[in-house]
Amino acid sequence: MFSSQSAWANDFASFYKTTYEFAQNGEATVFQEISLVNQTADFYVSEYALSIVGGQVYNVEAYDKIGALRVKTTQKEKTVILSTAFNEKIVGKGQMLSFILKYKVRDLAKKEGNLWQISLPKLANYQDIEEYNVDLKIPGEFGRIAFVNPSPRKEEMNENFTLLSFKKDDLIKYGVLVSLGQYQTFDFNLYYDLVNPTDKEVIEKITIPPDTPYQTVFFGNISPLPLQVSLDEDGNWFADFLLAPNQKLKVEVAGQADIFGRPKTNTTFDFNGNPNDYLEPTKYWETLSPEISEKAKELKSPEKIFDFVAKTLNYQYDNLGQGLRQGAVAALKNPDQAVCSEFTDLFIALCRAAGIPARELEGFAYTDNPKLNNLSLENDLLHSWPEYYDKIQKQWLMVDPTWANTTGGLDYFNKFDLNHFVFVIHGKNDAFPYPPGSYREKNSSNRQIFVSMSKEAVTSRQKILAVEELNPGNIWSLKGNLAEAKIRNLSGFAIYNLKLFSEDGKVTPSSWQYPVVLPFSVFEQRFNISPKDNLTDYSLNLNFTADDQTISLRFKVFSLLQRGLLLGSVMLIILMIFILRSFRKHNLQSKTNQC
Repeated sequence: MFSSQSAWANDFASFYKTTYEFAQNGEATVFQEISLVNQTADFYVSEYALSIVGGQVYNVEAYDKIGALRVKTTQKEKTVILSTAFNEKIVGKGQMLSFILKYKVRDLAKKEGNLWQISLPKLANYQDIEEYNVDLKIPGEFGRIAFVNPSPRKEEMNENFTLLSFKKDDLIKYGVLVSLGQYQTFDFNLYYDLVNPTDKEVIEKITIPPDTPYQTVFFGNISPLPLQVSLDEDGNWFADFLLAPNQKLKVEVAGQADIFGRPKTNTTFDFNGNPNDYLEPTKYWETLSPEISEKAKELKSPEKIFDFVAKTLNYQYDNLGQGLRQGAVAALKNPDQAVCSEFTDLFIALCRAAGIPARELEGFAYTDNPKLNNLSLENDLLHSWPEYYDKIQKQWLMVDPTWANTTGGLDYFNKFDLNHFVFVIHGKNDAFPYPPGSYREKNSSNRQIFVSMSKEAVTSRQKILAVEELNPGNIWSLKGNLAEAKIRNLSGFAIYNLKLFSEDGKVTPSSWQYPVVLPFSVFEQRFNISPKDNLTDYSLNLNFTADDQTISLRFKVFSLLQRGLLLGSVMLIILMIFILRSFRKHNLQSKTNQC
């Protein structure tokens, strides 16, 4: 960091106060107040060099107490080196040379979707720095903080700006990552090629992106409409389609997903099963192998396992898209041949072997990495990352050892970003269900996954419940009729803790509660109804209330009393005829006897 006439960097103690003031367009003005304290009696510093990684640096200025300093700017690949010569030379132990660097930087802050993202690299050469303080001054227009890593030493907010302060120890291991806004929204279009080669009807299941504690999914369209949408014990969503013999069917699923930095509490996906179900060995999570079990005993905690995986494995870009999943043991034996699945499998296997429930998430992850972006333009490239169950917090916590390895040292263990969009969850099984992108005709190379950041929510988010089938449609008055209504959720999103009420006293039971009604799914509502008799057949509208929506069921009521009276009248007429005929016959017999 230092270049001097007759001194080395360790002959001077350095102190930094750096302030990043961000403008509304994302550009930052950087003020660096730097003090160099001479640790010797014989040397002085005549020149100074600062290396800056990340962002486009321009408008560089430098000053000391005498006046302006000349600054030379040198670009070496992604690094900018600022060099300056001082106006004065300070000699003597304990003497201090102070100066100010001021420059502007582009690309440290970017608007990505509906979030602002600020990223600063971790501190290099920290051994040569005595003190390093950083302040970020962020415009209030960027929104409230959704995610910040590491945790700031100080956080102040007012209507004009947010101030975040960090110290040297915060920046040694990781850089700074800040997301501002309520949530990130992704638009998605997914395509599925379904084929029935048999001569019988079959039901094909596909996976669609589910809600999780960290994401809410809104479907604008599933075409054609599925027969049913169901949920498995890991939280995956399945859509069912009926295929005729030898039929080919193309399914399109489109919508939006809101990604949150903190878990939601209004879903049924809070873990309420047995955590021990996520400790079992599998094909790729070989917890019983000596290599895995011994290393797990050594590491013990999720954080130590995370650090070990992130530092031991090396990402191999040449293996991307090859489908060569090795499993945890092979990843440990071949650390230089890893992609995201190896990072994930090794973390899960070590956690499970250490008695920590863990599972895999697979889906889309937004990244600035050009190698990954270029490949994803031509292929349905998915990302996998693990999550483990924290028994104290009673929550599943997502981590990403792959990105900790490839992003230059950002912390993806203690805090998580808003760029990971889950498609499927692998828990009881390490490879099933298959994610979107897996449902294609043989030898087809067409892309099936299209995901991009959205600037605003355009998908309808209105609750819509529609009656799909009513059985029976015809009922009798004055008696109990068992009825069943099949109702489809056309809202495009899952409805949690749905409550239905009927204020009609003829209906029992009068209320129902459903823990979750998945988007486009059909649920059944059974009840008994005893309508009154109007001495005529009539139509009955039965209304049920679901929050702010009314669901109407229309029945044809047949009058039992009317039919009873009619039947009674007919019987009476028949009886009268019988009596009259008997009376007439009796009279005829009497007359015959008289003759």
